[in-house]
Amino acid sequence: MKHRNRTKITFVATSFDGTYEDGAEFLLRISDKLVGDFDMSYVTVFKTIHETTLEEIMVGDFDQYHSNRKRAQETLLRFFRFWEDYLDKENPDYIIGTSTRYVNLVGHAVCKKRKTKFLIISPSPFPDTFRFTEDIRGHISTLDRYWQMNSRKKLSAEERRKVKKYINSIIRTKKRFFQADSTPRINLAKLKFFLERAYKSFFIERLRTPYSKPWRGAYKYTLKIIRSKLTRILYLKPDYNEKYIFFPLHVEWDSPILVWNPLFINQLFLIKIISRALPSDVTLYVKEHINDVGGTPFTQLKRIRDTPKVKLINPQEDSHKIIRNSEAVLVIAGTPGWEALLMGKSVINVGGTYYETSGLTWDVKDLTQLGSTIKKAIKENKADKETLYRFIAAFQKVIYPGRIYFTQLYYSNKSNRDFVLSEENINNVAEGIKKQITENAYLLRGEEIHE
Repeated sequence: MKHRNRTKITFVATSFDGTYEDGAEFLLRISDKLVGDFDMSYVTVFKTIHETTLEEIMVGDFDQYHSNRKRAQETLLRFFRFWEDYLDKENPDYIIGTSTRYVNLVGHAVCKKRKTKFLIISPSPFPDTFRFTEDIRGHISTLDRYWQMNSRKKLSAEERRKVKKYINSIIRTKKRFFQADSTPRINLAKLKFFLERAYKSFFIERLRTPYSKPWRGAYKYTLKIIRSKLTRILYLKPDYNEKYIFFPLHVEWDSPILVWNPLFINQLFLIKIISRALPSDVTLYVKEHINDVGGTPFTQLKRIRDTPKVKLINPQEDSHKIIRNSEAVLVIAGTPGWEALLMGKSVINVGGTYYETSGLTWDVKDLTQLGSTIKKAIKENKADKETLYRFIAAFQKVIYPGRIYFTQLYYSNKSNRDFVLSEENINNVAEGIKKQITENAYLLRGEEIHE
């Protein structure tokens, strides 16, 4: 850590489909809680018009990548110049941001080169908690470091009780991801939300960023409603008497694909590879993410359904039941693989994800080895109860209470705004940030490890 009287933190603020205002209020209120202990500053996309390739960064920003390529390249270079100038001028100890948008992706790349700590803040798989990482490819660096130091540590009775309680809460009750709320539909709350955001985007924010476009979210959501009705004819019901491997379809515009695993954006291509690598008596079950029903084009789902040895399963089917009855679960990243580990199932991981650190997954870094790995995973389960318990206990040491993401009314039928902006939640998030960069700073790269 740099030597100065007070630690300096910079927050990176980004908007999402015209939802900048709530995010700004969230950060400002957290800063109010921290200002007595730290020097605070901000970077927003309004102020800005190595080991990571430029192409990978471009892919990671969905809006920019799907717009004019030349303009996207020019914008990308402006972000590089901005971050170099900003770090020269402000010299912060920590940057706190996410793993989306150029402002974060470029910031992370520049900070890594200059050895400035860029902390990515994200929700954890534990309810109403968040965590930090310095890794932009799916690993949780704080968990990796804690696990490295404590993987053989014997659990206390209280730690074991907390682990069992968490596992039971996940495998015995199916709670949907906080943004997921069954089939997409239009209601008065959504219409009101869209009109308010349209007014602010046009007359207050004046469309100063490519992200403050409420019609983008409205258009995507309308498409989802239409597709969710059309695609019903493509779905099949699972047959629990046959042998199958489960592959959950990932949301293509989300960080686990765009940022963590950009080589797997074309999931249809991967599905075809998997189908060819399967044993002769095994089928591949593919199911859309419950939070993205209607998000995949009809033609792509039809191609998936028509792939030999592949069944497209209704997204409303119980994922837990599908996992339980499978021979193995194959993932690029994401929650289904984590849930499968909790259920003691074989997990085949072809991408980059935080739970591969546990040593309990079958990791495929060379797709030519996929067929042999699938056979091994079916025949031999790596599941080890004690290792899993220790890994979960380690995970619980590097998370903090607090909800940091707003439910988007474009993608859900209800909002969690009041909860996120509640005084209790703001206090929890502020305390978590403070604890990470004080008591738990030893879990960050370049800091001294506490034995």
